[in-house]
Amino acid sequence: NELHHDNKDTKNSLSMIDQLCSVWLPVAPAGYVALGCVVSAGTAEPPLSAVFCLTASLISSCGLRDCIALR
Repeated sequence: NELHHDNKDTKNSLSMIDQLCSVWLPVAPAGYVALGCVVSAGTAEPPLSAVFCLTASLISSCGLRDCIALR
């Protein structure tokens, strides 16, 4: 992540940094699949406990319509 800072208004820029969020795409170990992504406040890396992985043998692919009832 990269932050850009405007020197004209330091107070406002710093308060905007507090409002940032990050989206992390976990990389699962070999033989496992990470479930989803992790969104966290700020730019600090989330703890490993925020990620859940399943063994790949339990996973099968499906389309969005197979998972959600669309009317």
